[in-house]
Amino acid sequence: MQVAIRVLLPLPLPPFDYLTPFSKDTQEANALPKVGSRVVVPWQQGIRLGLVVGHKDIRGGEGLTLREAIAVLDSDSFISANSINLIETIADYTCTPAGVVLNQLIPVGLQLELKHEVKAIAENSEANSSIPSDRWTMAEKVSTKDLEFFRQQGLIEERITELKPQTQVMVPLKAVDKSLEGKAQINQRLALEALHKAGFVASGSELSRLANVPESSVRTLVKKNYAGYEQRDAEPPPLLTFPPIDFPKTASDGLASSKNFDNISGGNRVDRLVALLPKIKAYLEVKKQVLILVPESIFVEETASYLASQVPTFSISGEAKDRQRLALFEELELASVQKQGCVLVGTYLALLAPLKNLGMIVVLEHGSGSYKLQAGSRIFIPKAAEFLANISKVPLVLSDALDTPEMLHRSIEKASQEKRSFIASNKQRLHIVDLNTTKDWPLSADLIRVLKQIDERNRQAIILSPRRGFSAAIRCINCMWMAECPNCDLSLRYHRKNYELRCHQCGHKETTPDMCPSCGQTGLNPTRAAGTQWIVDAIRKLFPEQNILRFDNDQKDDLSPLYAGESGILVATTAIMRQPPLPNISLIAHTLLDTHFELGDFRASESLYRLLLNLAELAPDKRPLVLLQSFQPEHPVLQSFQEEDSEVFLDNLLARRKLFGYPPFSSMAKVQLTARNEAAAKQASSWLANALITQGAEDAELLGPTPAPVLRLKGQYSYQLFIKTTDFDRLKHLLQPAIHFRGAARVRIDIDPREMLSFLDE
Repeated sequence: MQVAIRVLLPLPLPPFDYLTPFSKDTQEANALPKVGSRVVVPWQQGIRLGLVVGHKDIRGGEGLTLREAIAVLDSDSFISANSINLIETIADYTCTPAGVVLNQLIPVGLQLELKHEVKAIAENSEANSSIPSDRWTMAEKVSTKDLEFFRQQGLIEERITELKPQTQVMVPLKAVDKSLEGKAQINQRLALEALHKAGFVASGSELSRLANVPESSVRTLVKKNYAGYEQRDAEPPPLLTFPPIDFPKTASDGLASSKNFDNISGGNRVDRLVALLPKIKAYLEVKKQVLILVPESIFVEETASYLASQVPTFSISGEAKDRQRLALFEELELASVQKQGCVLVGTYLALLAPLKNLGMIVVLEHGSGSYKLQAGSRIFIPKAAEFLANISKVPLVLSDALDTPEMLHRSIEKASQEKRSFIASNKQRLHIVDLNTTKDWPLSADLIRVLKQIDERNRQAIILSPRRGFSAAIRCINCMWMAECPNCDLSLRYHRKNYELRCHQCGHKETTPDMCPSCGQTGLNPTRAAGTQWIVDAIRKLFPEQNILRFDNDQKDDLSPLYAGESGILVATTAIMRQPPLPNISLIAHTLLDTHFELGDFRASESLYRLLLNLAELAPDKRPLVLLQSFQPEHPVLQSFQEEDSEVFLDNLLARRKLFGYPPFSSMAKVQLTARNEAAAKQASSWLANALITQGAEDAELLGPTPAPVLRLKGQYSYQLFIKTTDFDRLKHLLQPAIHFRGAARVRIDIDPREMLSFLDE
């Protein structure tokens, strides 16, 4: 019986079957490549590098229809069987082709530059006319049609060579001889002796510095053929590392002697890391490896730096270069073989790392929305970590300032197996300003009063704005006309610095008109929705001598004076929360919290409460005044935050989720249908809704179809519907018409949507 290999390519496709490469020497197929190894296969008009994900028995003439793989790059697995299992599990869970998941999660190894050569088999003269049999020829010189014909007839051999990065170096060509004797040649002799001692140098300039001679002497050596240049394989780059940082003395150590918890919340990030450290060390002591996932690259550096002062730590993120990632994989593979305990800190790119002695998985900031991948599988990474923990049969530990309702529900259901730990935070100095009682905008009288104290005492303040730019929009006071994006059903954001209107979704820009295009009047004013530009201008009028800086996606001022301890006021969006804390913060203010209340999403309250808790990260070792401005000071989230009782808040949130049947008491999917023509999108959504009903969806399980909250975005019209069931298997059953939909509109499916109103893009 013949055996085929199942090969997964990093393309939006399922695995394909191939025969193993044929060996001319043995006149038979080579040994089966291992699952997880990389193979080169013919694909369309070229070749592709893929991953062996399994073997398959084939019978009779079935093998005649399969093409042969060209080459196997690995004698052992490049990624583990558990990693293959994870890819397939995520693909099944998210209704995504496995190739999409592979392309999204594999950080390196499948985009190599390959040299493809062919040679005719000597006894087959039919191929000799275009392909020599006495030497290798580049495959690109043979027509695709001929190459495929010769391949199918077994008339050619093929070989694949990885083209490794090259670098030019200077090397010695001759030894020091009598012609370099004498005073005039002393510098040349010194340079050549230094070159022989070093073996090679990167450049003539480097040799000049090494031997402490003029560059002209080095050039003369080259002219006399005592030295020359040659191409060599480039040295592997150093691993991505960060300098170790000792944990601050103020970090909580209340749980430092305990390892008996599966979830930890409260405190700040460093507090929680200190509490996790004994548990991490316990696994390293028994030669196990620990995977720590973080939501963004900025947290890789912080977490790895702290842990590096305590335990052997590696790291990976989107900031690392491909060769650094490959070197890391090789280092982790070696650590696994030698059974060395270590910690790997990374973003989702760490999920497929070769940790063959995995002992525990930790997800830091597990409620962060940044864990939700915005394209491809759209998997929520903590869910992927849960899959990997189950596949690897290792414990999963979750850590965040605030537990998610899902985690709380899980711990309630499995109270005997899971234990939660809580780190008490320092009581915050909190002041809530009711904007209904003040005419000042966007800075209330209370905020101005505190800013005066900051100015007088040479301290630092962070003023958070809900948006960048000057204001949310510009409006005519006469006819109420508002500038809108020609590609999206959204108002254009007003940026006063360049008198420019911008769409923050599609990037469209246009100059602010002098007169209203609708009524011809000149009364164009920004709407009452202050962005960072507006707030900076307002503060500058009050404190013209103060150092006022801005930090958002449009403008990132140099913050080094503030990090040096100088006084100043920083106006920023929440992007500042990804930066290291400033040293002298006395005030943290948010100018308008109501923008968070208005989000039509069942997760909005949870997200806002987590944001408020994380304000402490802006000054983790201090107790600055936190001043919050709102038109709804009695909002339940603000009241809960003021009472500092996150457990009551979570209990109430879980009760509301249960009442309305939202996760974790249901499984949910968002289906978006998009087309250039609104009628096509609407018709397709209606057809799909009927198909879902035919599939068995009940009234309570199907919501929609309705126009998307923003009907037109980037020139595309979108309709959406939601499917909500109490059982995930039933959800998958009901989704079948959407999965197999073929029509005028494009269908995108998001399992476990984190933002109900978001546009699903690629």
